[in-house]
Amino acid sequence: MALLGALAFLAAAGLSASSHAATFVTAGNLTSDTAWAVSGSPYTLEGDIRVPPGLHLEIDAGVTVYAPFGGRIIVEGDLGVRGLSGSPVVFAPGPSEGSWGGISVNGTGNATIANATITRPDVGVSVTTTGQVLVTDSLIERVLSHGVSVLGDSGGVVLRDLTVQQGVTALKAFDGRSNVSAERVTFTQMLECVLVSNASNITLRAALIRVCGGAAVNLTLASDFTIENSTVTDYGTAAVVALSADRLRVSGNTINGTLPINNKAGVRIVGCAFCLIDNNSLTANYVNETFVFLEPPMGIHDQSPLGANTLRGNRVVNFHLGILIEDAIHPQQVLQNIVGEGLATGLELKDSPNQTVSDNQIVGRNFSFAVNVSSPTTPWYYRQYLTNNTVDGRALLYLVDQAGTVVD
Repeated sequence: MALLGALAFLAAAGLSASSHAATFVTAGNLTSDTAWAVSGSPYTLEGDIRVPPGLHLEIDAGVTVYAPFGGRIIVEGDLGVRGLSGSPVVFAPGPSEGSWGGISVNGTGNATIANATITRPDVGVSVTTTGQVLVTDSLIERVLSHGVSVLGDSGGVVLRDLTVQQGVTALKAFDGRSNVSAERVTFTQMLECVLVSNASNITLRAALIRVCGGAAVNLTLASDFTIENSTVTDYGTAAVVALSADRLRVSGNTINGTLPINNKAGVRIVGCAFCLIDNNSLTANYVNETFVFLEPPMGIHDQSPLGANTLRGNRVVNFHLGILIEDAIHPQQVLQNIVGEGLATGLELKDSPNQTVSDNQIVGRNFSFAVNVSSPTTPWYYRQYLTNNTVDGRALLYLVDQAGTVVD
């Protein structure tokens, strides 16, 4: 009778009986291998929890972990988060906290995180380890800073079927050989979705990147970066912008620009070397005659290259300027591209002699090719390397400069 009375009281108060007993976890180092089972959930951290080298923390499906403001799970040993599709592991700030620190994998630590929901962290998963980190089938949301951050050399970071949404940066990699492989990830509603600085060996494959306030993918001093077979849409300044990058590959992507922004680009590479931009579909969905641009949006912009780059097999539609090669001393390969349905220039070579421009098709443009001639001898260089290009299905027999003068 006493038990029935207690249950009646809980029901009247809008509460439910539970077999789980809340567990408070004292801040500091674990002293032995530890498992957090659903029977002890929720687990409330009283500060930073550290998994020292040689020890293991296992978190079972269905567990909820609450952390204080700034509190972190610091992994220098091994972490296993074993959520299931219908029973994820949930990491969140305490009920009275606005945010928490996140999961940090440091030193030689390793982490496997599956089917987890990480909400309102400073950094969802921070990687400064030479060990390995695997994050799959998880959600990181309402991020104060970065969803996943990789600093320095890592032993390998694999992101698969991960969604990062609402924050500053979904993926940040900097200052080292990052060794990141991201497949079927979704990065959305971020200031910049991917930010790479002085880092290398990063691959995004079959990603969905959308609603990025600035550049969707922003690279500085990056090398061996690949984005392929991905969709990038609703970006701000550029889908991909790369400054002083080398061995960049942008391949087989679908890029859709929807916001009318001055000087916007689908792909912009500046000071790049040995970069390949190939077989992408780039479409601007905002072009109209009534919007006045101070700087025209362009599909692909290759500026001041530091080595040979190749732009091949791309389809560029509805940009004011389809493809621009600018200030190129090193020879660029512009091959087999289709540019059409825009308002101004199909392909422009600006102060860029000795370029190879071959087998391109320009369709429905006001200009066939616009060439900014920088010296009286420059047209000879242009004419020498332009072969088998067509305009509206007809062979291109001559060039015009921006003043409309025939360059013969």
